[in-house]
Amino acid sequence: MSKPIIYLGRKIQKEIDQSPEDVRDRINFELVALQEGQPSSFEYHTYNDPEDDSKYPPVVHKNMKETIGKHARQFTIKSQDSYRIIYVSVHKEAIYVLHFFKKKTEGVSPKEYNTAHQRYKNLEQHRKSL
Repeated sequence: MSKPIIYLGRKIQKEIDQSPEDVRDRINFELVALQEGQPSSFEYHTYNDPEDDSKYPPVVHKNMKETIGKHARQFTIKSQDSYRIIYVSVHKEAIYVLHFFKKKTEGVSPKEYNTAHQRYKNLEQHRKSL
């Protein structure tokens, strides 16, 4: 059974939808794999269709526990620009997308990680109150 995707920022889904088509397609490709409980789209799609010669190379999902929080992870989509999604997928009820941003410089702006960290803290506090 697929988990729903919950976007924890009002603009996240809109920003993804307004991204270049190749970026948007790849993000959705990755999120579908996460919904199905797979660690990456490569494993999900290879598992479901061994004949699938996908146009998408595997994406690395990076642990963000030091920067964002214990269960936070990130994947990067590279196109003309670089885009990052920070999410939490360990909870049974949903995949939580904490933040989406276009990387504009060599490093990552602390503002981007601070936004994701605050949303992570809010998510964990909300889950404890249930």
